[in-house]
Amino acid sequence: MVNTEGEVIAERKRMEEQILLSGAIVESSQDAIMSKTLDGIVKSWNRGAEAIFGYREDEMIGRHVSVLFPLELLEEEADFIQKIKNGEKIRQYETIRVKKNGQRFPVSLTLSPITDDKGKIIGISKIARDITAQREAEAELKIARDSALESTKLKSDFLSNMSHEIRTPMNGVIGMTDMLLTTSLTKEQRELAEIIRSSADGLLTIINDILDFSKIEAGKLHFETIDFNLQNAVESTVELFAERSQSRGVELASLIESNVDVNLRGDPGRLRQVLTNLIGNAVKFTEKGDVVVRISKETETENSLRLHFQVSDTGIGIQTEVQQELFKAFTQADSTMTRQYGGTGLGLAISKQLVEGMGGEIRVDSEYGKGSVFSFTANFEKQSKEDTREIVPLSSLENLRVLIVDDNKTNRTMLKHQVSSWGMLANEAADGPTALVRLREAAENKVPYRLAILDLMMPGLNGFELAYFIKNDPLLGDVKLILMPSFGQRGHAESARENGIDRYLVKPVRKADLFDCIAALMAEETLPAGSENKVRPAVRSARKAAAKPDLKKNVQDSSGIILIAEDNLVNQKLARMQLEQLGYQNDIVPNGLEVLKALELGRYSLILMDCQMPEMDGYTAAKEIRILEKGKWHIPIIAMTANAMEGEREKCLAAGMDEYIIKPVNIELLSRTISGLLGTKKDRRRVKQSVLEIAPADVERTDLVNLTSLDNSVLDQYRALQKAGTPNLITELIDTFVEDSIRRMKILKAAVTDQDRSKIKEQAHTFKGSAGNVGALKLAMYAELIEQKVNDLVAAQALSNEMGDELEKVIELIKTSAQKS
Repeated sequence: MVNTEGEVIAERKRMEEQILLSGAIVESSQDAIMSKTLDGIVKSWNRGAEAIFGYREDEMIGRHVSVLFPLELLEEEADFIQKIKNGEKIRQYETIRVKKNGQRFPVSLTLSPITDDKGKIIGISKIARDITAQREAEAELKIARDSALESTKLKSDFLSNMSHEIRTPMNGVIGMTDMLLTTSLTKEQRELAEIIRSSADGLLTIINDILDFSKIEAGKLHFETIDFNLQNAVESTVELFAERSQSRGVELASLIESNVDVNLRGDPGRLRQVLTNLIGNAVKFTEKGDVVVRISKETETENSLRLHFQVSDTGIGIQTEVQQELFKAFTQADSTMTRQYGGTGLGLAISKQLVEGMGGEIRVDSEYGKGSVFSFTANFEKQSKEDTREIVPLSSLENLRVLIVDDNKTNRTMLKHQVSSWGMLANEAADGPTALVRLREAAENKVPYRLAILDLMMPGLNGFELAYFIKNDPLLGDVKLILMPSFGQRGHAESARENGIDRYLVKPVRKADLFDCIAALMAEETLPAGSENKVRPAVRSARKAAAKPDLKKNVQDSSGIILIAEDNLVNQKLARMQLEQLGYQNDIVPNGLEVLKALELGRYSLILMDCQMPEMDGYTAAKEIRILEKGKWHIPIIAMTANAMEGEREKCLAAGMDEYIIKPVNIELLSRTISGLLGTKKDRRRVKQSVLEIAPADVERTDLVNLTSLDNSVLDQYRALQKAGTPNLITELIDTFVEDSIRRMKILKAAVTDQDRSKIKEQAHTFKGSAGNVGALKLAMYAELIEQKVNDLVAAQALSNEMGDELEKVIELIKTSAQKS
């Protein structure tokens, strides 16, 4: 189509107008818009460029653009030009340029090629924007963010420090109240003291929640990965609530499905923390009925598995509209719960963080007035096959007919599931009369039950009465009986024996302990005399399944030479005297390296291993010993540590130790532990049975720190030893303590002055153990605080000064006490 002359003129006019318009836009822009040749000679320069760079147009046209560049960026510009020549597209980027007055400033640049009519690149156009204000705003925002983070950190650190400081006197309140409750009190005084104790426990729980939450906010929540046994972790947690649930009339039970691998790797401490919170809430909000913990497998691979945990209760339930709010910090279902049940509202928020840290999710399902189900998932690794032992079935228990008698359906279900997993044939009865009918019918039909597991408190006939009728019935007299009450009282064991009950276990009972009990009981019935050692339990931990040590070399009998690994003089002397009182010969070495050397000279029957020692600590020594053994022999190792922190037991067991005792060491516990590792299975059953005959309150170990300068009950134990045939025990122990403590106090203070954190921690830890062993509990607490605050030298200095004063006080008190011996 041929354009007329008028059309050509009109088109040219439109083009000229567009050029004029584009020129006006360029000139009016606040950004710097310029063009240059490929050699860098400036060809155009707008008013925005004049304003930003400070050069007039006539100063820049024909001048090389390098005048605008910092020297270190000249090569960068050459690289961009080469890329444009090569046809690459250069997008917007940020860099630094220089103004006429020499000031450097940040700019955002956009580059575009300039081409001729044939498409050849003949130059480059640039748009530069000063982003100084943007950078300043970003810097201010960063400062504000950092300030907020620092404020959060300071708040969290403050909460953490305050929690520790408050916990110290709270331990004193709880400890002194416990002591008060052991004295002769009127009914009114005892009620008041129990209220103080209950209130103190509640306050300590709140403080612990605040401390955990502050760690989460400060980003200090850490997870460890160690070997652990799921069965032990769950059952030990459930045991914590046994007394509380029993006092409320609530049944408490746990069930791990049989297809779940219990030998796992993960953080058992964090898992127990979540379970403790959920079980504690379930018990707290349940007035009657039961609380059940169930663990099942969700998914599994060759090396890992995802587990599903469920804590269900028959409590008050939660309204639908507030269920999802429960996992937010400082939130409870409603204000009346706070008034009636207490709490910070932090527990579930903490649990949510812990569950997510284990790769899982947490949720709640509840019907108001009918109970709740809290469930969560978590990921764990499997232990390597080399770390686990083959499970050996006990054929004599297969097809064993068992009758479970309990009025609580949940308990019957749990027990039936457990015994069935061992190949036993289980039936159940909800009360005593029904149990008698079923036992007699089975005996008459020539398929008798060989074992009955009885609850104590049941309608119709209680456990003692039912046992009496069973044992006095000619048809049923051979049935073995295990009583499993929900609580223990003095006299129960005696009543059990009088009524023909063979074993007595207080709920909740660990699965492994129940198996050991049944295996031992049935072995006595079925095996020839003297053949008890042939019984091999089907469910046991890796450490129990390890090969037995060869005690014949260098050892005369099962009470052979015991090696004590301990660097603290007071602890050395005490351990030696305790072992001698128990009839064991012993040798002493001061560190892990000396342990290995001692083993080269002869094989010991057992090692008492301190965990914190110079040159080589107990954890490392235990690992080295297990490597040297190569599975051909096995020396039992008992960890002795002043560290009662959560996770310490698992750390010791993961290092290859067999048992764990917290200092100060109680001689009865030491005796039972050594006997359990060295004695025959018959001896071990006797030890377990003797423990069951003691009221639960006597068996349960508490680690409360009574903030008195000297707890004379500790020295009373040594006085008993002295009377039993260890002459001069008190004098030697105190002389050693005084001499060693004065020396260590000087070393500790010097380390604080020299800011030697490693030596401060070492001396404080050692001090903690030796002070605890003589009953200087306040002195031990000072040492623990210094150990915790080793990075705060100002606090460590103040604490060490106070500790020095406390040591002088303890020395006077302990000498006075010694004179009474």
